[in-house]
Amino acid sequence: MKSSFKINKDNYISGLLILPVFFFVGICVLLCSAKIFKLGKTRNTGGVVSTNRISWENEYPFLENEVIGRQTITHKLQTKINNIESRIDSVVLNYFPFYYSILEVGNGIEKIINWKIPINNGYDSAVDLGDGYYTNYVRKINTEKSSESLIEFSEFCKKSEFVNNFVYVQAPYKIGKSDQTSELDYSNKNADTLLKNIQSKINYLDLRDRIKLENINNRDLFYKTDHHWKTESTLWATKEIVSYLNSELGMQFPESVLEEDNFTYNSYESVFLGSIGKKLTKAKAKPDDFTVILPKKEVQLKIIQNGYEKSGTFSSLYDYSQLKNNDLYNSYPYDGFFACNVGILENQVTDNKNSILIIGDSFTRPIAAFLSLICRKVERIDLAGFTGSIRKYIEKNGPYDVVIVLYNPASIIEPNLENHTSSFDFR
Repeated sequence: MKSSFKINKDNYISGLLILPVFFFVGICVLLCSAKIFKLGKTRNTGGVVSTNRISWENEYPFLENEVIGRQTITHKLQTKINNIESRIDSVVLNYFPFYYSILEVGNGIEKIINWKIPINNGYDSAVDLGDGYYTNYVRKINTEKSSESLIEFSEFCKKSEFVNNFVYVQAPYKIGKSDQTSELDYSNKNADTLLKNIQSKINYLDLRDRIKLENINNRDLFYKTDHHWKTESTLWATKEIVSYLNSELGMQFPESVLEEDNFTYNSYESVFLGSIGKKLTKAKAKPDDFTVILPKKEVQLKIIQNGYEKSGTFSSLYDYSQLKNNDLYNSYPYDGFFACNVGILENQVTDNKNSILIIGDSFTRPIAAFLSLICRKVERIDLAGFTGSIRKYIEKNGPYDVVIVLYNPASIIEPNLENHTSSFDFR
């Protein structure tokens, strides 16, 4: 009887000791799977840049009937929920000790035990495409209002004395049009519907068609752990856009400047853990290489970012601190390239007198930089971080030889006209 009691006591003590281990493992797995918080968000994910020197809404005010009025109860509630989520994310990311270490351990455990629980069917969780590539699915949206807003803006530009040409450019998504993937993804279907709606009303270039025509592997255009396309891909895209402007719109930009042989390619190995990779951590995702592309013939630029002005060469557009930070979780090399909501580049040495306004998401950052090599002035605006009227901006800062609007399929959304930070609010 005495011996039996000792065994039970030992088992009881062992059970107590093992409980914290199971608890820690459970927390790790739950964190890495984002079951508790909406923890896909990280410090650096290539989003909207918030540091602005200028109050855009005061500098470029809307018409009286376009000023934000009374918000609906639903919108107010959603805004409060978003604010609470942002605060939780901020607290967890900044004050939770060893957050990424725990997340990495959890992902490692999950990988070992092969515990795969789908979250939101791939919309907010990583989708494994194979060969180390990860992405997110895009939900189905009604593109009718987005199309109408784009068409109305193009009509404004056509009638404006400050704009000579207008073109919409459809960027690709990591899931190509011909890729066999889940029916849950609507990235290309949304883009196709948008283009169908604007067909015959707006000049547009579908880069997805160029990818197919040139027999390019769509997936190779993108980073494996991030949603952005590679810097090499943006140089290719810039050449395609310029070729279209010259051949279809009769413009005369010096295309030869953008030939690959006119650039140097500085590759940095395993320095970029993208927005999706940060969710998965190094336990599951292998960091990407990152290439900084510089023209062999250096140019002098006047650079204005969010109201802050400086002068420098093309290499001044890149923030090299993003590459020198050994902490993969707190650096984001893609953000090193001309990261701002409103940016102006003035080429001080070119003979080309044209000016370009490019409006779009973060896919346009390197494109704006490369365009600065072929014209006098390039201005770039990300409407998601620009709170003023884009039409007033054009009237005040034009004329422009061409206005380009470029979005990747994930950025095609129904315009929310209750605020002025929607990517398809062209008022």
